Amino acid sequence: MIKPGLVSITFRQLTVEQIVELAEMSGLMGIEWSAWPHVPHGAVEKAAFTAQLTRAAGLEVAAYGSYYRVGISEGQGLSFASVLATAAALETEILRVWAGDRNSQDADEAYFQRIVCESRRIAELAAAENIRIVYEFHEGTLTNTYESCRKLLEAVDRPNALTYWQPLHGVGAEMNCKGMEMIKPWIAGAHVFHWWPTHETRHLLEAGKKDWIQYFEKLKSLSEDIYGLLEFVKDDAAENFKADAAALKKLIKCI
Repeated sequence: MIKPGLVSITFRQLTVEQIVELAEMSGLMGIEWSAWPHVPHGAVEKAAFTAQLTRAAGLEVAAYGSYYRVGISEGQGLSFASVLATAAALETEILRVWAGDRNSQDADEAYFQRIVCESRRIAELAAAENIRIVYEFHEGTLTNTYESCRKLLEAVDRPNALTYWQPLHGVGAEMNCKGMEMIKPWIAGAHVFHWWPTHETRHLLEAGKKDWIQYFEKLKSLSEDIYGLLEFVKDDAAENFKADAAALKKLIKCI
């Protein structure tokens, strides 16, 4: 089952209360709360309040979008312990992180092994809290391609080290669907948007329904339920978000 949700950073200018209200009114099922600006690292009381407010509206905390960069953030003063405590206070099972700070083609073996070792360390810490570490599938990290994402996940080899999926910019549905097969065993959720051909050109989700029907057909066959989380809508407009939420729910029903 694919459940419709929202990434809170889509509306960074809104308060936690406003985002909960918007998600509830749009008929969504969950929210991925972002560290910036809504639930900062280490703000466990804010995290607990946010979790309570989310559940009171009949919604789930789909994930904690920490923006913690594996192998990088700890050295810059952001302790993973602080990030993990925040995710635990949110009572979520998914903690989203970034796999380093460079593309796979720009990383030598020493850098790759550094990210692998750090990923294992944080995955083991998270396992004690029944939390899964889920990479952002994103350029500027070691998960910038399907091949590199699979290579990293196989090397880390921890049952709670997984990945999100989102369509690669400028790559058609056929190539994305083939790529999804490469990482399918590790997919724990999807970020949903229609940007084409680059991230600078946003469209309403309805305009990309032909592609997204194919993507959801792939995702629905996963062994576990996942969230399809709306992220960054056209013009950052609430009305466009509402249209995207309606399109997302319609697409999910179509498959």
